Amino acid sequence: MPPNPLFSTYRSGENRVTSSTMAVFERIDLALVQELLETATAGAGELPTISFHNQVTIDEAVPDARISARFTWWFETKTVRGAYAGEGHGRSQLRAHMRQLDGDPSARLFVLTPDPVRPAWFTQVDGIPHQVRDRVLWLSFRDLATAIEAAVTNPARLVGEQTRFLL
Repeated sequence: MPPNPLFSTYRSGENRVTSSTMAVFERIDLALVQELLETATAGAGELPTISFHNQVTIDEAVPDARISARFTWWFETKTVRGAYAGEGHGRSQLRAHMRQLDGDPSARLFVLTPDPVRPAWFTQVDGIPHQVRDRVLWLSFRDLATAIEAAVTNPARLVGEQTRFLL
C-alpha cells in the first residue's frame, strides 16, 4: 500500500490536519512517534507497541527470539477550540469512536485539539464504559509541538535529517 501523500488532498480542515499528521508519522520511526505521543499526552503512561525478547520459554520450548506487536491507535482531530465544551456533535462522535476501544485493551483513542487546556469533559467523560475511559487521551496541538521540539533539539538524541525536516 502506498504511503499517505505528504500534502493532503482533503478539503475539510480536520481531515487535512489529520492526513498530514499521519503522513509524517508514517515516515518517521515508530519509537519516535510513540515517544511524541507519550510526551504530548503527559501521563498516558507507556504506550504498548512492539517488543523484542530473546530466549522466550513457551511450553518447554525456547525459541531464540520473538518480536511481537499488537496495538491500535485511533485519532480524532478538531481544528476549532471548544468542540467538547457542550453537548453536541463532538461529544457524540467521540462516544461512537470510543466503542472501538471496548474489547481491545491495547487500543487508544488520541483526541487532538487546539484547546490550550484539557477540556473539562475529558475528566468525567459520560456515556462511555469505565473500562475504556483511561485509554482516551487528549492532547493539544501545542503539546504535540512541544514534544516534537524537545525531541529534535535534544542533543543526546540522534534525529535524522529527513525526520527533523518532516517534524
